[in-house]
Amino acid sequence: MGLTYQMKMKIPFDMADMNGHIKLPDVILLSLQVSGMQSIELGVSDKDMLDQYNLVWIITDYDIDVTRLPRFAEEITIETEALTYNRLFCYRRFTIFDEAGEAIIKMMATFVLSWTGIAARFVPLILRL
Repeated sequence: MGLTYQMKMKIPFDMADMNGHIKLPDVILLSLQVSGMQSIELGVSDKDMLDQYNLVWIITDYDIDVTRLPRFAEEITIETEALTYNRLFCYRRFTIFDEAGEAIIKMMATFVLSWTGIAARFVPLILRL
C-alpha cells in the first residue's frame, strides 16, 4: 500500500447545484487537486513530470460509489492513496468523508503514464468517440 494523503476543504457556492449539492465533475476535480498536492509534496508534480520527462498522466477510468453528495459550505476531507503501479498504470483510491467522519464517496481511478507526443495523438480520437 502507498502513502495516504488528506486535505480538508469547504464546498464553495459555485460548485453547488440548485439543490445545494456539489456536482459530480467537481467532486472529481477536487479529488484530483488533492492527489496533485500529494505529488507536489513527494517532489514528483505533474509539472515536473512534463518538464523533465515529457510525460503526462491520463485518466482512463473511474469507479465511483456515491452514498451522498456533499452540500454547499459543508466541510469535507478528501483522502487519497496510490495503491499499485507498474511501468504504465497507476491505481489510486479516493475517499471523501463528511464532517462526522463518514465515508460518503469512494472512488477508484486508473491513470496511464504517457509521453506527450502520444497523448496529443489520442486526444482528437477520444473527442470523436
